Amino acid sequence: MDYQGKAAGGIELAPGADFQPELIGLALPKGSGIGPALEEAMRGLVESGTYGRTNAKWGIPEQTNIGASELSR
Repeated sequence: MDYQGKAAGGIELAPGADFQPELIGLALPKGSGIGPALEEAMRGLVESGTYGRTNAKWGIPEQTNIGASELSR
């Protein structure tokens, strides 16, 4: 919401957290071969710091960042 406020020309938002982060997943067809590739891509983004830097660039709260340990294997 912080990003949306800035993008709309500086709309003032009420103080406080934008939302409560919730871990979610991706739904893929059973047996899909793309699952391991997506997981490895996300792991690379998280471990390299790109995921956190991208979130920061777009004003996404730091508490929403995930760690590599939160990716299933």
